[in-house]
Amino acid sequence: MAPFRLSCLGPPVLYGPDGDPIRFRTRKHFALLLYLAVEPGIPHRRDRLATLLWSAADVDEARHSLATALSMIRGRLGAELLDTDRDTVRLMPGRIVTDLQGLDLADPDELDEGPLGPFLEEFDIPDAVDYQQWKDGQHARLLPSIHSAMASRIEQSRRRGDSRRMEALGHRLQRIDELSEEAARAVLEARAMAGDRIGALRSFDRWRARLADELGAHPSAQLERMAERLRRGGWQRPTIALLAPVPTEQWKERSFIGRGAEFRTCYDRWERVQRGEVQHLLVRGESGIGKTTLVERLTTSMALEGASVARVQCYELERELPFGVTGSLVNHLLDLPGASATPPEQLAELGRLTAKVRQRYPSLPAPIETSGESARILYTEAVMALVGAVAEDHPVVLVIDDIHLADATSLTVLHLMLRRLEALPLMVMLTASSAPEAETPSTRRFFDNAASLSLLPLALGPLSDGESAELVELLLSDGGDPGPAIRRAVLAGGRGNPMVLELLVGDWRRRGDGCLALSVSAMTPRAERPPKETFQRLVEGTLAALNGEERSVVELAAILGQRLNDLTMYTMVDLPVARTMRAMTALTAYRILRDAGSHLEFANEFIRGQCYVGTAAPLRRMLHGLVAERLLLADGGDEAIPGLEIAWHLVRADRLHDAIPFLLAGGKESIRRGAPHEADLALSTGLPALTGQPRRTAILLLAEAQQELGRWADSLRLLDEAREAFSESEECCREVLRIIARRWSGHLEDAELTEAGETLCHIASTTTDVDVLAKALCASTLLTATRGACHFRVRSGPLGCDAQFTLDEYQRIQLLLARAWCEDQVRNDVLACQRLWTRRCTNSATPKPQAPSRVTVFVRGGTLRQGGMYSSAAQPILGEARMARQIDNRVHLSAAAAGLAIAQGRLGNARASTGLGALALGIPARG
Repeated sequence: MAPFRLSCLGPPVLYGPDGDPIRFRTRKHFALLLYLAVEPGIPHRRDRLATLLWSAADVDEARHSLATALSMIRGRLGAELLDTDRDTVRLMPGRIVTDLQGLDLADPDELDEGPLGPFLEEFDIPDAVDYQQWKDGQHARLLPSIHSAMASRIEQSRRRGDSRRMEALGHRLQRIDELSEEAARAVLEARAMAGDRIGALRSFDRWRARLADELGAHPSAQLERMAERLRRGGWQRPTIALLAPVPTEQWKERSFIGRGAEFRTCYDRWERVQRGEVQHLLVRGESGIGKTTLVERLTTSMALEGASVARVQCYELERELPFGVTGSLVNHLLDLPGASATPPEQLAELGRLTAKVRQRYPSLPAPIETSGESARILYTEAVMALVGAVAEDHPVVLVIDDIHLADATSLTVLHLMLRRLEALPLMVMLTASSAPEAETPSTRRFFDNAASLSLLPLALGPLSDGESAELVELLLSDGGDPGPAIRRAVLAGGRGNPMVLELLVGDWRRRGDGCLALSVSAMTPRAERPPKETFQRLVEGTLAALNGEERSVVELAAILGQRLNDLTMYTMVDLPVARTMRAMTALTAYRILRDAGSHLEFANEFIRGQCYVGTAAPLRRMLHGLVAERLLLADGGDEAIPGLEIAWHLVRADRLHDAIPFLLAGGKESIRRGAPHEADLALSTGLPALTGQPRRTAILLLAEAQQELGRWADSLRLLDEAREAFSESEECCREVLRIIARRWSGHLEDAELTEAGETLCHIASTTTDVDVLAKALCASTLLTATRGACHFRVRSGPLGCDAQFTLDEYQRIQLLLARAWCEDQVRNDVLACQRLWTRRCTNSATPKPQAPSRVTVFVRGGTLRQGGMYSSAAQPILGEARMARQIDNRVHLSAAAAGLAIAQGRLGNARASTGLGALALGIPARG
């Protein structure tokens, strides 16, 4: 029969052979079992046990209580558990296994061990003094072993890079010994690895103060230096640093999952370097597999332990630049402690190629005049001298990311450094792609000599299934649950590649059940191969397998975008409808296109982008021109063609002059039909190419689009920084938009409201531009908090402008808002105001997230709420909240939530009101 298991380190718990916990109703009965289990095999006298737990009772009563307890234990755990006679009680050996047995021999690598804690934590028997003394004595006896076991687990967590477990162990050790330096260090390191530099330093400062108050002691020099390095991470780096800072912010809100074995391998190498051995690392793997994350995690840990870290990134465009990588490395090394100890003649040699050296040390002597191979050798020796100076006081870690993109000259310098700098406390960590085609002849020769350079190759493979599932759970923790089908598809599509998993989860957030995860595994010619270079190589391999017609269809479809289902468009490339449909069927089978129910669409925008840029530029321009001509012919017919769509094709066809009218008209159209995102993107990207009157119009439209999106600060900045010579009407429109932006961004104080209202009323009374007039009237009602005389002038004049001008839907809504405001605020006739909005809503179709519809619904709800009709107001305000969420306007969403909170509060729904109020306050404005 399997034994019972008893956990004594921490709150005591007894587990049965089946693993279920066994509970005792009487605390002293469990205390008796604990005493017998901690000292098994020893006969205990009955009178001693009775006195231990029932010292306040007389002898007979105590022995009776003991007999009752023994009977209860036998009844719960079995009669054969105890060996008893008239005078003694003994627990049979092997029947109960405690976590105290073999505590000193516990394997710290077994990370699934039960938690450690104080002996019988929070298990006290107040009226049993002898039992309490026994418990305290056992705790004191076990404390060194517990501390040692906890420290071993902390060290193993450190070596695996598992900062979450290290922090949990540190806090647990602090419960046992709150002055433990090992615990304080564990919490400090874990908080730093989590990106919480401030939290790490606060915990250290509290522990240091407690240590000084209670013991008059100070932390070790190693821990003090670690905290000081971490503290420097938040300061501006001075010219000459005494300690290297530790950057931690890159780990904020990021967790380190998997790679424990690889981290331990690298950490072992680091420990060998600290012991004086020559050890370097070459981490290889496919793109997105986690090479950079692993190395950066390692260097953060190394920096905490005193290493000076210099990291450079290689770029493909700089591959032909001689000394490009070593020059960047010198720039980083100059900022590390000890760099100033480099001999001046060596610094002068470095200054030949690195301008920062001369800027830092302007009094250096002139470098030796050399050329050719001699110059390269002198420069290499100068770099080695700089590394040696930095390594004089602290170990040095040099990190070169994507070494396969390094220039050949830098590889030669690095090769010579690794051969010669064997006596220094130096560790070089390189990352490289595992794809053979990414290697140049220079990098291939460098990798072939890895063994002679003490360069350990470390291949990173995919995450395990469990690690992948853990990562997906973490990525989904702040969102909804996609369900088991999508979750499995994401895991299958990611194939253990962390970056691909993250991309697939992001695609699910954007597209829901139609996400790419369902088809990503079929996008490669050979399904058994894992993802390579994210999605790019998958798409390129798939496109290479297409025939001529399929390639023509996919290239034109990438240009058509949402119009790719218009089969008549493909006649421009001499493809009739039947052949086009056949090609689209093949593209769907390749998972380039997907069936969206009523139409086809690209599997995702990444694939469309790859197909688009893969088309030759002259061919793209020609196709854009043909599509634009086709759309211009169709415009004005049965289908209204969006102006921005025509403008985009004309711009891409190098016909900017023809595109300008459509860009401006399309931007205005997008704002008014509830698509300010489209207007913002088109106008912001097209603005640099515009001049004169089109540029001024585009600035005003872009500012209005940004206000529709709730980006008040961006809108105000755009308007204030505009230096164009606006016309009188344009300047009036600009001032109206500036007042609105200043009000909502918090730059318009309450004392300035009256003046702003007067300005708006003056503009409304004098302008001849009906669009500016409508904007000014609408803005005055939303921004003005007083009932000045100007409003009566506005009411009698401009409010009747619909009889003089032809107004569009957008302008009618703005004018209606001003009229309703006058009825409510000037005449105090709330019912008349409500009738205006009710009539408007009755005559309108189902509202959509368009600016006029949103204003109509929101103001109607607001007037109903102000009139005390809270039940009727809730539905319109809720509709505004939905529409504001669709366009991500945080200000309108917050205002709608506040209105709903008031309505629910008046209706007596306190809980709903509180939640909505918190939502309104918690929605940050974006600017």
